[in-house]
Amino acid sequence: MLRVRIFITILFFLLALINVICKDIIEVTGVKGWCEIKNITREEAKERAIIEAQKEALRKAKIPEQISVSGILLTNQDNKNYLQIFEEVSTVEINGAILEYHIVTENEIIDEFKNMISEVEINAKVIKYESKKDPSFDFRVEGIKKLYQDGDALNFSITPAQNGYLKIFNFNDSNCILLYPFQNNIDTNLNDEIEHLFLKNQLCNFPVKEFIGNKKNETGFTMEALTEDENNYIVIVFTKQNLPFIENATVNNLLKWIYSIPPDQRAVKYFQFIIKT
Repeated sequence: MLRVRIFITILFFLLALINVICKDIIEVTGVKGWCEIKNITREEAKERAIIEAQKEALRKAKIPEQISVSGILLTNQDNKNYLQIFEEVSTVEINGAILEYHIVTENEIIDEFKNMISEVEINAKVIKYESKKDPSFDFRVEGIKKLYQDGDALNFSITPAQNGYLKIFNFNDSNCILLYPFQNNIDTNLNDEIEHLFLKNQLCNFPVKEFIGNKKNETGFTMEALTEDENNYIVIVFTKQNLPFIENATVNNLLKWIYSIPPDQRAVKYFQFIIKT
């Protein structure tokens, strides 16, 4: 996991409430999904039943079925799902998504053919977009490698194609942080400007504060592996308006926040890398 070289170990980030941009949020209730428990575990069958219920929720909300399964928030995500989801967020024009859901009931039943079936019923909030991705709103990232050693410094540059605002997240299998704009209440000289407007075609280096670095006095975010060959992800979200991220930093909250932004108002890129111990 990345860390900023300071004596604070817990990051709290509170900003003004996000303004809701024009879009439709549709509440769908009592939607069911099923999966046969055959050659898979009960938990896997339950997860697949949840996905089927979410797909049905999208259909009930009249979202075209071109949206793929990877755009659905999963309750238990693994690395493969992370990659699928952020691949879609980054590249696919979608008409809607599951913003959030909760399970109402879950059962195991026997169908008419004597098959054991996992059945779930959910209530969901579906977001229906009124716009499509703006191909002119983009940015270039340089300098993020595939492999780092524990203690290395990560630094990279971003060049936007249009004016906009940036939020940068780092997460692994156990933790998620808002990397930029960094804020804390003690060492305020480390704080980034919250509402900084990044200008068209102007390269910016990260970290913005040059005195952030590792024990080798190299400028950058310090790499710190808590497990052997730790998988990490950087997610960069570029928006036309300054949209604060105010939730606790988790992958689900990050996805929910991204999906709340219409496709023509955002561009997203993600990068996977390994920190070796």
